[in-house]
Amino acid sequence: MIKKVSLLFIFLPVFLLSGCLETRILDDITMVQIAGFDLGENEGTMEQTVAFPTYFEMGEEGELEVIVMGTEGQSPKEIREDLNTEWQRPLRYGQMRILVFGHLFAEQHGISDIVNSFYRDPRVGNQLHVAVMEGRAHDGIDTDLTGARERVGMYYANLINQAEEEEKIPATNLHSFIFDIHSDGRDAYLPFFTIHEETLKLNGLALFDGEYKVGHLGPMSPLSLKS
Repeated sequence: MIKKVSLLFIFLPVFLLSGCLETRILDDITMVQIAGFDLGENEGTMEQTVAFPTYFEMGEEGELEVIVMGTEGQSPKEIREDLNTEWQRPLRYGQMRILVFGHLFAEQHGISDIVNSFYRDPRVGNQLHVAVMEGRAHDGIDTDLTGARERVGMYYANLINQAEEEEKIPATNLHSFIFDIHSDGRDAYLPFFTIHEETLKLNGLALFDGEYKVGHLGPMSPLSLKS
């Protein structure tokens, strides 16, 4: 009898906790693959751009397309709430592959508040890639230059992974970048993307002083994804 009572107290919390877990059906949510931040048109604002693949039914067949959305606001929270009112299913960031900043945003606004907001979100993995885009991040997301528009977030991530594996750039991610910008004696850096000869390419590293981009260290030649 004592053994049975003990087992009951062991398994009862498990059943109760499992009943409290939030469940999400994939068909009822939208998984963002890539998000970008730029300076807003109005003073004191920022613009966020997101892209995600979606499947449109067309009769008996279907077609995979990418949706690019953007809005302007004064904080990441405000922007996320606005974006959720513009799409038919809630936007979720748990499968996001990369966070991209326009270089002017990284130089003038700084990026610590944005990266910290994603870092604090338990649904976002710490292995998330972070990068800087020459020009506007929006232009590097809403583009056909990757040759894989419907998987633009995967293209960025695969390009960074390839360069890190070949030791052309040092490895970095959301977790390591936040550690670097808050540590004395450490230099923070992020992958730096450019558009070169009508192709989106990884072109070295963006260098940071704290949360601000202060320079660019480029390779001998820009890197493009191998076929």
